[in-house]
Amino acid sequence: MLEEAALQRHDNETNSGNNDVLLVNAGEEDYHTMPGQQINVKILVLGPSMSGKTSIANYLADSQDAVSKDYRPTQGVRIVEFESNQLELEGDRVNAEVELWDCGGDRNFESCWPAIRHRCNGIIFVCNPELSTGNDLLIWYSEFALRAEIGTKNLLVLLHHTNESTNHSAIAAFRLPTEMGAIPVIPSDIDREGDVLRLAFNNFLCDIIADVHSTAQQ
Repeated sequence: MLEEAALQRHDNETNSGNNDVLLVNAGEEDYHTMPGQQINVKILVLGPSMSGKTSIANYLADSQDAVSKDYRPTQGVRIVEFESNQLELEGDRVNAEVELWDCGGDRNFESCWPAIRHRCNGIIFVCNPELSTGNDLLIWYSEFALRAEIGTKNLLVLLHHTNESTNHSAIAAFRLPTEMGAIPVIPSDIDREGDVLRLAFNNFLCDIIADVHSTAQQ
């Protein structure tokens, strides 16, 4: 039985500011194709504290909180949800419900990691190249990507920076450790190049959805 994780669920259709903590047993939900060509996709957003994971998750999900500049560390994990509808895959029309699991960078929540990674379909690693190095992502890669057996094509590294803190030399100097060398790395500037990020994410998401759909058809 998987351990229950404390989940702070964020509904991206409301902005109530309610930080209720819910107890959800991740083992009870199925993140695969459901009847009627409904696909549920679970993507983890991982990385060190203060790397910009919440800003990235909010932006990609079109959350009303996306513009917030205040830093509030995520406690455990927080979920934002959105839909990607009317995709055509192998002749089938499918609708995808996507959950982005914005995971806190504090390792005090390691006891929740097995439940968080359970049935995940893809992972986005987020890193601020001014504060962290590629080696700082190794723990997240080892504990989540390797243990959940997520293939390289369903992994992505984002180097998060903003207008106020862009350091091109830090971005250019960033290197992933050898173990992660095959994972795509994309600089991410929500303020000035948000469309570039969204295009990269959409391609990443479509690959994951196609993967889940293909697996369900076997």
